[in-house]
Amino acid sequence: MRRETPCGSSTDCRNSPWIFPIFIPHGGCPHRCIFCNQHRISGVQRMLPDPDTIVASIHSALLRPIDPKRTREVAFFGGNFLGLPRRVIRSYLDVIAPFRERGQIHRIRCSTRPDTVCPETLELAGGLGMTTVELGVQSMHDAVLEASLRGHGVRETQRAVACLREKGMAVGLQLMVGLPGDTVDKCLESAEKAVSLRPDFVRIYPTLVLEGTELAVRYRSGGYRPMSLADAVSTVANMVDVFIRNGIPVIRVGLQSSKELESKDGILAGPYHPAFGHLVETRRYRDRVVSALDALEFRASAIQIHVSPRDIPKMRGDRNETLRFLSKRYWFASISVVGDAALGKDQFLIESIERKSSRRLSGEWVRPIVSDGDDPAKGFPCSTGSSFTGSS
Repeated sequence: MRRETPCGSSTDCRNSPWIFPIFIPHGGCPHRCIFCNQHRISGVQRMLPDPDTIVASIHSALLRPIDPKRTREVAFFGGNFLGLPRRVIRSYLDVIAPFRERGQIHRIRCSTRPDTVCPETLELAGGLGMTTVELGVQSMHDAVLEASLRGHGVRETQRAVACLREKGMAVGLQLMVGLPGDTVDKCLESAEKAVSLRPDFVRIYPTLVLEGTELAVRYRSGGYRPMSLADAVSTVANMVDVFIRNGIPVIRVGLQSSKELESKDGILAGPYHPAFGHLVETRRYRDRVVSALDALEFRASAIQIHVSPRDIPKMRGDRNETLRFLSKRYWFASISVVGDAALGKDQFLIESIERKSSRRLSGEWVRPIVSDGDDPAKGFPCSTGSSFTGSS
């Protein structure tokens, strides 16, 4: 059993659940979607595990060191769990019951298609401990769903969410970017429409061209062009911002890396990066710094950016890409990043440095607009929750 600790753009790994995934590649799926090859994604070649295998996997996983403060969940991924025969659903959940009774497992979740959610199956699954259902929504545009051979539309997603809410279950949405017929604008619209459903959390994945899929056939024939890595990172970063602004956690962006996925027979094309989530976070951090510098018309030849020590990698960017970008955009001769324990997560403070006299200045920009209650000696607040010192 592969252990997963989802910690994405708005979650703290110390507070997120400890998830024991059980993969059921394509189990319960009525057909194969154009982009999907769960055997490659999960690294699991068999179809459905038997109940005894599930029990053995949980026993093995529980032998590992686990923070006792974290919630432990069993999660059925890689297929359409609620589309399985009900006898199979019952057999799987029945063998987890003893672990729940002993307090070793606290919750159960599954991923499923929106069009297989129905009150009867939810009654069965909920009665046997299912607490969270993640819907493979992929897009909130019917044309994109049709081009991706999903077999369902936006209306089915809306109905599924309503049904899950009625049963008192937590709801997660899984979205993709770069599907056939997709555009950057459609991806952002999908995020806005998904917000209207008020999910408890979201995952976002880039579309990859995997061997053994219909999408691979179309790609080779010139019928599909994947998003570039830069466009995918930028698009997902903007989508994450949409969800965060609306108080919806994004618990993962990008596929979890694996040997199978990264093998020469795994990914044919597409915006894959083993640290895709980190690229998205550094892009979001960069965008906030740029917005602040633009708004304050910051002018200096050399600057220091103070951040929380934990945020230094996000501030610097992948291989210092963010620092190079800022230097080129603003003609900075020097940028240094300083860890400051007084700053919290996602907070930063920018200071200019007068190199000739080696004096440390705390602001060298065109006079900013100061609202009532702002104290120039303490700094100016910005919409990102970061602050900039304004005294010299």
